This record gives sequence, structure tokens and C-alpha cells, in this order.
Amino acid sequence: MTLTRQLWIVIAVLITLTFLSGFLVSGYSARNYYDEQLTVKNIDNATGLALSLSQMEKDPVTVELMISAQFDTGHYKRIRLVDPNGEVVHQRQRPELAPEAPGWFARLMAFDIPPGVAQVQDGWRQYGTLFVESESAYALAALWRVSYQLLGWFLAIALICGGIGSLVLRRISRPLQAVVEQAEAIGERRFITSKEPRTLEFKRVVRAMNTLTNRVRAMLESEARRLDEIRRQSQLDPATGVANREQFFRLLDARLHLADQSVRDGVLLLRVTDLQSLNTRLGRSVADQWISAVLERIGVALDARADRYSACTMGRLNGSDFVVLITDTQFLPDVAQAVWAAVEEVIHEYKLEEEYPLALVGSACQPGEARAGLMVRLDDLLARAEQAPGQGLLLADEHADEPLYPDAESWHRGLERALEQGAIGHACYPVLTTDGKLVHEEAMLRIRLDGLELPAGAVIGWARRLNLLPRIDLQVLDSVLSTLAEQPERQVAVNLSEESLRDVASHLAIIEHIRRHGRAVSERLSLEINEQIAVQHAESLAAFTAAVKQHGVIVGLQAAGRNIAAVPCLETLGLDYMKVDGALIQHQDEDVLSLLRGLCKLGHSLGLNVIAEGCLESTDQAALADIGFDALTGPGVRGD
Repeated sequence: MTLTRQLWIVIAVLITLTFLSGFLVSGYSARNYYDEQLTVKNIDNATGLALSLSQMEKDPVTVELMISAQFDTGHYKRIRLVDPNGEVVHQRQRPELAPEAPGWFARLMAFDIPPGVAQVQDGWRQYGTLFVESESAYALAALWRVSYQLLGWFLAIALICGGIGSLVLRRISRPLQAVVEQAEAIGERRFITSKEPRTLEFKRVVRAMNTLTNRVRAMLESEARRLDEIRRQSQLDPATGVANREQFFRLLDARLHLADQSVRDGVLLLRVTDLQSLNTRLGRSVADQWISAVLERIGVALDARADRYSACTMGRLNGSDFVVLITDTQFLPDVAQAVWAAVEEVIHEYKLEEEYPLALVGSACQPGEARAGLMVRLDDLLARAEQAPGQGLLLADEHADEPLYPDAESWHRGLERALEQGAIGHACYPVLTTDGKLVHEEAMLRIRLDGLELPAGAVIGWARRLNLLPRIDLQVLDSVLSTLAEQPERQVAVNLSEESLRDVASHLAIIEHIRRHGRAVSERLSLEINEQIAVQHAESLAAFTAAVKQHGVIVGLQAAGRNIAAVPCLETLGLDYMKVDGALIQHQDEDVLSLLRGLCKLGHSLGLNVIAEGCLESTDQAALADIGFDALTGPGVRGD
């Protein structure tokens, strides 16, 4: 119950008690006052009328007229003249008046007024006894009106006091609301600080909670810095800052071990053909600057073609060989041409056209392919490129299957048709705890085009290029929500694309679809966000996460571990679990184990479940449990 409601209840009780006590005291005082006044009136009127009757002739008609005149000039209930023998000589009586007051009030405030009594003389002889009773109904009606007005005033005072009290309480309790929000945030694993209020009691509470939050934040920042240092040492090339050989091959192997055989990736291999001669001509420091400029320009070119792939990673294999892994792309030639154009710009800027010290080759790859075969294919291309320096860029024949549609327009029509027909669904794969219990299921996109059911890898590239991913995400979400509504025992996770998470309109659409299905369904829904998205769009992501968690949705971080320290304010996102990148899980080298342990420690410090993704049949799942992982998923994890 809110403080405002409690305040109104207290005011209502106090006003009720005050009114009842005031009503009883004032009501009975007024009744006694009326009682006394009517008693005195009865006595005075009886005495005056008796004196008038004693002084006049005792003619019966005259006596009757005198009594009638007196009765008609005042509010009397009864006037009666009785002779010494007890016989009624004359009597005037008013019919019973309908009371204005309710019956319970009349019974509660009933008057007990004795009649006025006086003797009527006829000379020295007693003529009779006169009884005068005034009408008390008017006094009762007046008393009821006073009580009714008293109740109205008390109610008005109660409303005024309640309104003023609510305003005062709202002002006083405003810091308390901040305390409540901070406590709720900590309960949701979002560690935020609040401004200390002026109220002493609230200030102490807020200060204690801020101290707790700052300690947790300091601990998390320290752990994140330590993890970042481990990551840099184990994953990055110290000279250029790109992925080192071991990390690049971990990422490549993770892609080659995916279960979805329709996935299409690409690898570009860039070689500085004669690094030693370049160092001699330019000097080592200038040559290093030139290499850094080449890599920076390649990064800019890749960013300009971001709609052609889902992610890219640059790496260094040795002193002169650099590689780029481009995931979920069906446009490798287009991306490669952009990269080569950027490389040529740097060559011209440093006036190295005659030497042409670079060769760029590329090849598509897909799950199930051996890494050794891919690298041999790239090495063969490099040998050919080095023999023909002017050619510069060579791509391997992909020998890919015939595409479903020949061009972008056909793909757009096909995907639009699938969206209109609701031909988008999902398939589920289990996430199990280390002792084999089901945590939830992962939903993977399935789309029907021209009678064929295709997995995500077959369409994701074109969907991204045609800007249809937000709409596809919404239909996958609807498919999952419908499944959860029909099967209340299930819990399913949906991965959201970057395109959906960086757009406010998509946020609102997702929240509306979740709200429409009700909390009983949304509490069994998990939304997964890629770590790189959390790095790039932290502010909008925090607002989106807070909005969906109001509906009970569970939120997780996916593919974590590559750059966890770069996620701004990780402790404020309100995450529920963290899935560690399969590239780290599949290669548990000594330099990776400390990073995995640190990730588990960081996740558990935030109260998160830590899940290993990308587990293969050959993955040592018992070792992952010993490291600290709570659950597992991947091609090697099978549910019942």
C-alpha cells in the first residue's frame, strides 16, 4: 500500500473519530440545551395561560376560545385542561409531524421534555389543572440540520487536509521514490547511484546504497580492466591492435564449426609482398605508419559496406600477412573491391605505385570446410598475385550453389512476399545447465521462399542489404510469442539484429508486440543482444532493456568476451545472463582459460548466469563446468 493511500486512510480515520466525538458532544449538548429551553417554555406558557384563565369568566366557550387562541399562536404539541376530578375540560392536540431527521437520529437524540403544569383558579376555588407541551419536532429538525452541516464541514476539512497532506507527502517522499527505484535497479542487477536527499533518514539510506553501488562498480571496473589486459595479451597483435594469429584462427574455426550449413562467410588475405625492402626504402617507423594507414583505411572501407555483412574482424598472421574475416556475406566481391580501392589510395598517397607492395586475395567459406584447405587456397592465390603484381586483387572461384534469385530486385520481391504471407518461423535448440537441465531454447530463423524452407544463413545477407531485418525480427518474435502462448511450459530466447536494436521505431514495435501478448507470456521470453551492439549503442540499448524488463522479459548478452571491457556501464544494463563467444569455448588454450575464468567471475559478480556457446562434440564440457560456466549450448549440446 502506498504512503499516500495510508495517509488518506489515517486522515479518514482521524476525521471520522473527530466527527463522531464532536457529533456526540455537540449533539447531546444541543439536545440538552433544547430540552431545557422547551421545558422552560412549557412552564412559562402554562403559567401565563393559567393566570389569564383564572382572571376571566369561566364560561366554557370563553375558556375554549382562550386555549385555542394560545394553541394557534405557538408551536404546541398539546394543551389540555383537566378539572379537579381528572376529567378533561378542553384539549387541543396537533397531529404527529413527519420527522425531517432519519429514524436512527430521532431515536438517538430523542427529547424527554416534561409538560408545563399550572393551576387555574376560579376565585378561591380550584377550577382545574393546565398541561402545556411544546412541539419538539422542530428542535429535532434543527438539531439534524446542524449535525448534517457539521458532517459536511468535516468532510470538506478532510478533503482539504488530505489534498495538502498528499502534496506535502509527495514532496517529502520524492527522495524515497528515488530510493525505491535504486533498490529495484539493484534487484534487477542494475547498479545505479542516486542524489542524496535533504531528509536525514532518506539521506542515510541513499548514502548506504550509493556506497554499495560504488563498491560493486569499482570491483566490476577492476575486473573488466584485468580482463581487457588479458584479452589484449592473448588476442591482439601488439603492433597494430588487430587480432593476433591465434585469435583469428579461433574466430575462423568457430565459424567453420557452425551447424547452419547455409552460412556464407568470406576471408580476405592481404600480404605486404616485400616488407624488408619496404623497411629499407621508407624506414621502419614510416613503414609501420604506412601499414597502420592501410589497416585504418581498410576499416573505413569495411564500415562503408556494413550492409553487406554482419561482422568483420581484422587479424595479423605474421609480419607481412593480414586477414579479414567477413561473416554472413553473400557479397564478397563487392566488399573485396571496396577494400582494394582503399588499399590503392594508400599506395598512391605514399607514391609506391611502381613497387606495388601489396597483394589482396579472398575466398568464400562455409561451415564444414577445413581450415587447412581454406588457407591452402588463399596461399595459392597469393602466389599467383605475387607473380602478377599489377593485378593486385584475386578472388577464388566460390563454386557455390546456384542462388535462389538472380538479383536484388528478385530477392526483394521474394522476401516481401514471405513477410506478407507470414512465411517466417523459427526452429529451437536447447540451452542446458552443466548437469543437463533445460534453461531455455534458442530460436533460429526459418523462412519459406518458393516452397523451400531456408535457414538464416541463406537469406540474412540479402535481408540486411535490403533493410528488411527489423521486419523479419518482428515476425520471428511473433512466432516465438505465439509458441509460448500455446505451450506455457516453454521458455525461448530470440536474438535481435543490430538493425532492430539501433532504431527507436523498431524498439517501440518490439515492445508493443510483447505487451500485446501479456505478462504471462513475456516472462518466458528472452531477448539476446550481441556484445558488439552493446558497445556501439549502449545508451539506446539501456533504455530498451529497461522498457522490456517492465514486462518481465529476460535479457541476455550474446557472443561476449571479445571486448567486454568496452561495454559502457555494463552494470546498469540489467542483464540476466551472458553467453560467452564460441571462439573462446572451442579453443581452451592456456592463454584463454584465465580469460574464461575472469568472464565467469565478472558475470557472477553481476548476478548473471554464464553460458558457454558454440560447444562441439569434442568440447570438454566438464572442464567448462569447473571453470565456472552455468550452462552450455551449441552443436554438441543435445536435449532429451
